[in-house]
Amino acid sequence: MDIEVQEQLMQIGYFKIEELSLGEYEVIESNSGSNYVSNPVPYKVTVIAGTTQTLRITNNRKTGAIRLIKVDSRDNRTPISGCTFEVYSSEDDYQNKIATATTSSAGIIEFSNLRVGYTYKIREVSSNEWYVLDSTDRELILNDETQSDIIITNRIKTAQIKVVKMDVDYNEFKLENVEFQIYEDTNKNGKVDIGEKVVDTIITNSQGIAISRELPIDKEYIVLESKTKDDYHLNTTTQKVTFTPADYKRITTLTFTNKKKEGQIHLTKVDLDNHNVLLGHVSFMIYSEELKSWIKYNDNTKIWDRTSRDDKDAIYYSNVNAEIFWEHLRVRKLPNFRIRNK
Repeated sequence: MDIEVQEQLMQIGYFKIEELSLGEYEVIESNSGSNYVSNPVPYKVTVIAGTTQTLRITNNRKTGAIRLIKVDSRDNRTPISGCTFEVYSSEDDYQNKIATATTSSAGIIEFSNLRVGYTYKIREVSSNEWYVLDSTDRELILNDETQSDIIITNRIKTAQIKVVKMDVDYNEFKLENVEFQIYEDTNKNGKVDIGEKVVDTIITNSQGIAISRELPIDKEYIVLESKTKDDYHLNTTTQKVTFTPADYKRITTLTFTNKKKEGQIHLTKVDLDNHNVLLGHVSFMIYSEELKSWIKYNDNTKIWDRTSRDDKDAIYYSNVNAEIFWEHLRVRKLPNFRIRNK
């Protein structure tokens, strides 16, 4: 037989021995190759004149194992349970799934009895509900019977917090340049404690809105107003945020309100030529530049209502001492009020 032809046949597991003397022979496998278990059984054959004797010798493929370790990408150490993986082999060009398993509480799967000498694709098909699914195929060549480890990480799901900042009495006034700090509530007691770290600082825009960076959903957070506008009181009330897996890629909105600082006007009405002459029972109205309206104080709501110049209830009279006291007036840096005789 041509040597080249014989080499080709050997590559597909066939070889032929020619020109043997007649008689009995014993065939013993001396080397099974790197991917197969050696077959120690001796095979006997009798060579008879004018015939070709055929022996069929079988070998078991060597098997190995792959240990998959699933961990959190933040520290490459924290195990992730509940992630399901499928395994495919190059033996059939990755056409058929050969194994499915789910990570244990230790974040581990062991795929055993895998035939060596092939490349395996490992694909995550479902993830722990707190983590982002990573469907990227991982490939691993199994060359021997030892266990091969592969470490795969997952990103924790994230969400965001949006703060809307407004005036407590006039919600249409959105407050810009108000600073908030977001704390991780480590001990989950709903309070900012010593040692708890700030994970983000946000500042409201001209629409009174501030949005946090993406925050891991497996933590709890406390939002605290840290700086406010000069003409407003700081709101010291904290708000707590707890996320769930359903909040992934969503924004949780919190509304914070601030009370405007207040001042007062003390008016005394006197004669133009003689300031010692006090003029009582003189009518006045007050106009707010901030509210762009004539205003009157509402004793029930404790805020100033917008009104018109024709509103008789918005008229204030100087008393017998020619005085009027306007209290609870909203302060501003710029001139805020105009006072007019009615």
